[in-house]
Amino acid sequence: MRSNSRLFVREFLVLLVATSVLSGLPLAAPAETLSQGAEVGKRLYNEGKLDETIEKMTKHVALHPDDMVARYYLALSLYRKNRRQEAYPHLKAVSVKQPQSAMGTYCSKLIGIILTESKTVNKEDGFVGLKFTNTGVVQRVFEGSPAARAGVRQNDRIVAVDGLQVEGFSQDAIAKLIIGPLGSSVSLKLLRADKPLEVNIIRGKIYKEAERTWINVKDR
Repeated sequence: MRSNSRLFVREFLVLLVATSVLSGLPLAAPAETLSQGAEVGKRLYNEGKLDETIEKMTKHVALHPDDMVARYYLALSLYRKNRRQEAYPHLKAVSVKQPQSAMGTYCSKLIGIILTESKTVNKEDGFVGLKFTNTGVVQRVFEGSPAARAGVRQNDRIVAVDGLQVEGFSQDAIAKLIIGPLGSSVSLKLLRADKPLEVNIIRGKIYKEAERTWINVKDR
């Protein structure tokens, strides 16, 4: 019952924010700078024509992948049609390209929800060997881990993963961003004593702490 009620509250909050968007949530780019394609996407989305928005913005974005406003309306339409995995790359593109904008901030929130609800973690995935708080502050770097070899230290704070700002993300969502294919790399932007630095880490095999957290919990 508790998990169902949490899911209801989360979806209710998403609906509230989506309603704000429909009512005119301010965008990073003023109206006069929008491309013709983005103007079409904005109009169709605000009219509630989600399928038409998806059709036209998919074609537009294929030709103009750097049009972040068009990708924003495409992402929102896909998300509201419950096509969240298709929305994800567009949400991430907007979040990375325009992290300080209203669009980027909102897209980041949706990414956090998608990761928390849908991404699964398996033994075969790659891990970095970190334990951190729900605000991204590193509590422990496991000895001999990929993170230790990359120079991550206790009390570093994770502020971005592969260019995506994670402020406001849950601990679970940040972890699921960091976990990925074994042997692949992940970039962490850190704050160390208020000084920014970036490290690239090659994901390694699962370690006992991660196995207890992500794998064994499934059997309980």
